[in-house]
Amino acid sequence: MLNETANIINHMSQSGMHSLLRCCHSPEQRRELIARKAYSLAEQRGFAAGKELEDWLAAEREVDLFLEGEHFCGD
Repeated sequence: MLNETANIINHMSQSGMHSLLRCCHSPEQRRELIARKAYSLAEQRGFAAGKELEDWLAAEREVDLFLEGEHFCGD
């Protein structure tokens, strides 16, 4: 499930992510999703140096927005 979610996050807009199937994620899974998204952002800009923190923070925002939509987790 984590790999599927990460792949979807890497290829979807923020609005599209909210329509995904909802599930709970541990802190470790959250970090993995952020790392994968940050890697994807770096890849999109050709891995140019000096933007690593920006990539991580953007990925964090995107993943957190997605996970916030999962407030009914456990239903």
